[in-house]
Amino acid sequence: MTQKKNNMKPILRSWFKQFCEDWYNTQAKDRSEEDYRFEAFCNYYVINSAQKASHDPSDFMTADSAEDKTDDYHIDGVGVFVNGVLCENLDALESAVEHSSTIEVSLHLVQSKNGKKNIDSGDIHKFITAAKQFVIDEPWDDAFVKAFDINDRLVDYQKVFAESLAQKYVKKPKVSLHWCVSNRNDAKSFENDVSASVRTAVSELDCVLQDFVSEVTFTFYGAEDLVEKVGFLNGQNECEFSLCGNPIVNFPSEINDLADSFFAFVPGVEFLKIICPDGQTMDHSLFNENIRDFQGVDTIPYQGMSKTLSSEHGRGLFAFMNNGVTIVAADINGASRIKKLTNYQIVNGCQTSYALYDHRANLENVFVPVRVIKTATGELLDDVTFSTNSQNNISVSDMVARTKTARALEDFCKREDIKFPIVFERRSGQFNRVATKIPRRRILPKKEFTSAYVACVMQRPHSAIGYFDRYQNGGKDDIWIKGTPVSLLYASAYLVMQINEQKLHQGETSLKYHLAASAFKNIFGKALEHVDEYWDADPDSPERFQLQDRINTEIERNLYLVDNVGILKRKLQSGINAIPEIRKTYGSSLTKVGKLSRATTKTEQFSQFYFRITSSSESSL
Repeated sequence: MTQKKNNMKPILRSWFKQFCEDWYNTQAKDRSEEDYRFEAFCNYYVINSAQKASHDPSDFMTADSAEDKTDDYHIDGVGVFVNGVLCENLDALESAVEHSSTIEVSLHLVQSKNGKKNIDSGDIHKFITAAKQFVIDEPWDDAFVKAFDINDRLVDYQKVFAESLAQKYVKKPKVSLHWCVSNRNDAKSFENDVSASVRTAVSELDCVLQDFVSEVTFTFYGAEDLVEKVGFLNGQNECEFSLCGNPIVNFPSEINDLADSFFAFVPGVEFLKIICPDGQTMDHSLFNENIRDFQGVDTIPYQGMSKTLSSEHGRGLFAFMNNGVTIVAADINGASRIKKLTNYQIVNGCQTSYALYDHRANLENVFVPVRVIKTATGELLDDVTFSTNSQNNISVSDMVARTKTARALEDFCKREDIKFPIVFERRSGQFNRVATKIPRRRILPKKEFTSAYVACVMQRPHSAIGYFDRYQNGGKDDIWIKGTPVSLLYASAYLVMQINEQKLHQGETSLKYHLAASAFKNIFGKALEHVDEYWDADPDSPERFQLQDRINTEIERNLYLVDNVGILKRKLQSGINAIPEIRKTYGSSLTKVGKLSRATTKTEQFSQFYFRITSSSESSL
């Protein structure tokens, strides 16, 4: 799916493609069908994630297909939930309320815009007007339906909501309006583009609809926001295991989020049910919230655990010799003997989990110390992850793996519109046991993206070589904590990778960052000059949103120049032409094989010299 055909943001493309492969047997034959599938994508992930449900995308659609010419009344998706049950018609409503003295109703209305960059206030007003008309206690009459040629599915949903208001309820229904776009990065980047009249209309919804609903929320979603919903829904899991009579210790806490948290010694064979929910294979996604992934069988901790688990005597002592596993779960259920975890992650104990899995055939008399903490709060999850890993020499820099920037970059790298894709190794060891089609040399750790950014965007190639850590160590200069645009991180690393992999550095590997710095400037021009200095503006300011939009547009417009090796060579020509003069000037410090040394190129003085001798010819490229 090329950019000319669809202006969908790159971070969203691979997820949308996967969704289409999962739910449709054929490729979209035209843009109309692609737009229809994008509506289904948004309905599926937005409504299901809000309700913690798993309904098919067709359950929420207001049109049967892209060819359906009946009017959707400016509403692309609907979900009416009564007591947590999706009710598509009156029969379903009757069944849902049959054995309930009171009911609880949640309504979701979705509108999706694919590839449309401008925010049309008129479209939003139509959506709001339709929502007001939907949220009434009388079913639409035949004359109204016929006048607007409204499709049957939408009519059925409106009847369900109207009839639900005739039931007994303790609290009036909650209404959630969702506006989704594919060609903006996130909600903050376009909320300020919405007209004052729209903001007023949204703010008045609670008052206008107070006779029918308890509250109304209106949420905007950009590409990154939709990817977060994908991650939430795809990350849902559950397991059930037995404690086999072992007692549990409940953690005392006055915080509601931590209620039901406990500690227990879980039998080894039961622990396998946690890490292998299907009963056979390790679920690698359980460690997505961990700072590090599996570090390998040659590490000292793994070797020690392997030795313990390989002997009968050692297995009996495993619980005394192991620090245990920490699990964070959104929900904990069950009695004292059997526990059920929902939406859980192993935030500490990855190495232990792999060791137990590798010795799964012989875990009799093995008990695993397990702490299970119930919380859905991101801040608390960060605290738990960091504190429980502190004994493993985890640094502030390692916590970068949990930043929003790191997660967004991981998704951004899944784009398929380039010749030489790269992958971000967000967590150390992430691909040790996970197969990938990408060559290992193009799986790049955090430091490679940091160094590339420092060289290309900040134009400090010398710092990229020897002093990059100051830009990822959690301090004031940390580019990850500051929320650096992932498009800049990607473009910089992709450029350095191309120079290195295509050997465009003419054998002078210590010059790759300098060459990348000048090429970046030649390719992306003055549009991104000094952009890193402007990025320190207030994160919520309109100026920063406008800057991010300009950055992303410039990157997308010119990224193909990096992808094309022939063009990239021409953009590098000024730097390549300068190599003989550089060797001549620094001849006394060349290595034994006649190459420039890292010690030479990592000084600011060298960078100044490099830029001085290349600047004269750059304007002609």
